[in-house]
Amino acid sequence: MKNSRKKRLLLWAGGAVLFFGVLCFGLIQYRVYSLSAPYRVAEEEAPEAQAIVILGAKVEEDGTLSPALEDRLAQGLALYRAGKAPRLLVTGDGENQTRNEVEAMKSYLLDQNVPQEAILEDPHGLNTYASLYRAKHTFGLERVLLVTQEYHLGRSLYLGRQLGLVCYGVGTPDTVFKNIPYNYCREALARVKAFFNAEIQHLKV
Repeated sequence: MKNSRKKRLLLWAGGAVLFFGVLCFGLIQYRVYSLSAPYRVAEEEAPEAQAIVILGAKVEEDGTLSPALEDRLAQGLALYRAGKAPRLLVTGDGENQTRNEVEAMKSYLLDQNVPQEAILEDPHGLNTYASLYRAKHTFGLERVLLVTQEYHLGRSLYLGRQLGLVCYGVGTPDTVFKNIPYNYCREALARVKAFFNAEIQHLKV
């Protein structure tokens, strides 16, 4: 009898923990979405800013840009040529000597006749939070346009806003990815980490 009661209590406790976990997960997803949605804009609607921040993505060992990164750079370049900002900040993993995202991004922009002085480089933007924290605290930016894929844009805008940046974002298509559901699942988990980094831990990088 006692064992049966104990089992029921354990099941209730386990169910309560599971329910609370799912509820928190859902609320975090909604918070990130609701705080970022108003700042997603089309290219022609993007306001002027101090810089266009292009977030890094995969580069092959031979220096070839991944389709995702090439799309981001093309969109950032279009915004620059439209006069939306006088500078471009390329930020990503610049510490990997064989797959240096920042050098590859810079080379792309230089090949497109962007002046050297218009390109800001951040080789220490090893993740989205670090890239946006450093945009504000290292480069002294206040108003920026963010460029990344649509699935990643919400978290990027959320983090930028939580870090005190006035930022708007222009998304590029998710269709460059072969496994879009995987990217969205991974992104949902990354939003939980972003929430703790920005609102609970207040990390400095």
